[in-house]
Amino acid sequence: MTAAPAWASGLICETCCEVCQRPLFLTLPDILQAQPVRCACGRQQVLATPTGLPEVAALLAHLEAAIRRSAAPTRAPEAS
Repeated sequence: MTAAPAWASGLICETCCEVCQRPLFLTLPDILQAQPVRCACGRQQVLATPTGLPEVAALLAHLEAAIRRSAAPTRAPEAS
């Protein structure tokens, strides 16, 4: 599984059921873990990682690391 930043866990992706074409709303952790999702029509789908998702997860991780670095306390320069 590709790890995603904690703040990305609430992101929602909309897709459609392959059988009845009803919308399905999936969370990012569902997609990354390929969690099975059941549509209202009763068909269970096992989600594959969509094309480009590993790159998106890597970008989110990079952004989170940059945010952490910018929020980290900096040392004051020592007086000489």
